[in-house]
Amino acid sequence: GSVDNLREMEETLANVKAMEGKSIDILEDQLETSQQILKDMEKNLKATILQNLISIVFESDIDGDNKMSDAELDEFMARMENIGGVQVKEELFRKKIIDSGRSLNAVMDVIRNLLDEEVPPEERIFDVDDV
Repeated sequence: GSVDNLREMEETLANVKAMEGKSIDILEDQLETSQQILKDMEKNLKATILQNLISIVFESDIDGDNKMSDAELDEFMARMENIGGVQVKEELFRKKIIDSGRSLNAVMDVIRNLLDEEVPPEERIFDVDDV
């Protein structure tokens, strides 16, 4: 009677606890997998943005002198508006380019800012949208 019911309840409770543990393990595995997928998506987005930025830099150097004049900086900023997923802090971008001598190498150094995770938010020239 009662003892058998109690034993059945204990066994059932033990089974439920075992299933809960497995479910939690499965959920944790799924969470880890999802986090890795998200990281990979963010890397791919940054790579695509970087590729677009480099193309825009060279396309914006209209006279081909490897220096960014004011008009070419304007051209760069206009083209940047067409790239989804990234915003440019225009004043900071222009200041860095001008302070670095306007060369395309200076522009490439500024673009590296996009990849540097150590740059504090207030110094970031590029803000990449979350995936």
